[in-house]
Amino acid sequence: MTQPQRPQPPRPSVPPRPQPQTRQGDEPVAGALFGGAVAALVAAGVWALVTKATNTEYGMLAWGVGLLVGVVMAAMTPARSATLGVYAALLAMLGLATGKVLTLKIMSGSAHEVVLEHEETLAQAFLMDMRDRETFSPEVNQRLVALAEDTVPDALYATMQVEAQARMDAAPAAERERVAKQAVTMVMGSLSLPDQFMATLSLFDLLWFFLAIGTAWKIMRSE
Repeated sequence: MTQPQRPQPPRPSVPPRPQPQTRQGDEPVAGALFGGAVAALVAAGVWALVTKATNTEYGMLAWGVGLLVGVVMAAMTPARSATLGVYAALLAMLGLATGKVLTLKIMSGSAHEVVLEHEETLAQAFLMDMRDRETFSPEVNQRLVALAEDTVPDALYATMQVEAQARMDAAPAAERERVAKQAVTMVMGSLSLPDQFMATLSLFDLLWFFLAIGTAWKIMRSE
């Protein structure tokens, strides 16, 4: 007689090894950050070259800095996140600051031409030059030396303006250019680089900067 078989206990099943899931935010982004930094510097250089070639600063090119940063980073990684958006915005700011400083240096190199075009400004530059070099008339120089403070009386200052105007009218072109360049160098030298940066910012610059930073952030923030 066949005995009934005993039911076998179920064998414990081994769960399959979980496969690591690649999340979108975990993809390597170092290359994209490097590419964004290079794009920011290249765009800043192009902005400066256009300024040098045209002797005009086009603030609209600042928008292109942020756009290029975002496009290059987006092309180098499919990852999108708020963190990447912040990185893109920071790289855009790097490019904007670099481009603005370069254009500032270029424009300051030709700023003396603006002084030469304005007679009143040039006359003031001659006045500053004559005071530094003590080339006023002997009477004016003596009165300036005798001053107990830096404030010049109105009557004396009026005489200085007359002599500076006369010197400017008789000056050859080379002398005018020297005085204009010296005045620009003196003014720029009295300001730190951040002060120069802030002094040259306009409302339109701020608008283009905002658009540039926002564009770079939005491209890398989401699909």
